[in-house]
Amino acid sequence: MEVKIKHKWDVDKEEARRIQKDLKKYIDLKNRVEKVEKVGGVDCSYKEEKVKSAFVVCNYQTLEIIEVITTEENVKFPYIPSFFTFREGPVIVKLLERVKEKPDLIIFNGHGIAHPEKMGLATHLGIIFDIPTIGCAREILYGNYTIPPSFPLASTFIKDKDGEVMGHVLRNYNNGLLFISPGHKIDLKTTLSVIIRTMKKEYGLPYPLYAAHSKCAL
Repeated sequence: MEVKIKHKWDVDKEEARRIQKDLKKYIDLKNRVEKVEKVGGVDCSYKEEKVKSAFVVCNYQTLEIIEVITTEENVKFPYIPSFFTFREGPVIVKLLERVKEKPDLIIFNGHGIAHPEKMGLATHLGIIFDIPTIGCAREILYGNYTIPPSFPLASTFIKDKDGEVMGHVLRNYNNGLLFISPGHKIDLKTTLSVIIRTMKKEYGLPYPLYAAHSKCAL
């Protein structure tokens, strides 16, 4: 996969904020996913100053794993809420540049537009790679929601302070909650349907994301 929009990663908080604002003009929340045959999942894990990232590509219909890639780097950017992409982004970019089986869309362990600047990990990397993306996390970063009913795959909306819908809260098969939002080149409805389609009863995360999580342990 090729980076379409490049920017510096070794920046301070203010420069990171400027980059987020500059990228906002590229956000596309129309559904550009014509047909999904391959879906990717990306996750990272940390140990001291090391971050390991894993990327898994699955067949969308069978969820069979097609490709697995991992990489490990030193962490440079500090942990700052809403600037998480600048911590994980450099290692994920290096990972995705090595992908042979390019997916039709990617699910990230992070957020999409459910972010103070609408520029979560999935949105940011979706824009720079120009690929449809979804953010899926176990904790909310930004927005308000009501708790979904207590049965599997029940969902409610995530809304911003003005009441605009930014994403969904989905109850998984294990009674946990997932906070999902469009990243780039995908709409709200398709975001929810893709996550539901990739869920397995055994796992709390959509399977491509679960598989990536299991491959990136340090």
